[in-house]
Amino acid sequence: MSKKEERIFERNPNTGEVRSRPVRSMEQVMEEMVSPIVPRMRAEMLDEVWAADKINHQGHWYVRLADVCRIMESK
Repeated sequence: MSKKEERIFERNPNTGEVRSRPVRSMEQVMEEMVSPIVPRMRAEMLDEVWAADKINHQGHWYVRLADVCRIMESK
């Protein structure tokens, strides 16, 4: 026996039309809102880390961890 999908029924006050939609959890709603923003935020943070002052040690470039923390806290 399959479980019926829970639905919310809404009436349009202007037309009287009844529509239904599936019930979504708060996690689903937040995922839909946050997912498109995350790649842009990551790109902006990486740009700021790339622009931060760097130290060259034995041929490798490093950014101070304190600077990375400051960049992360500002977002």
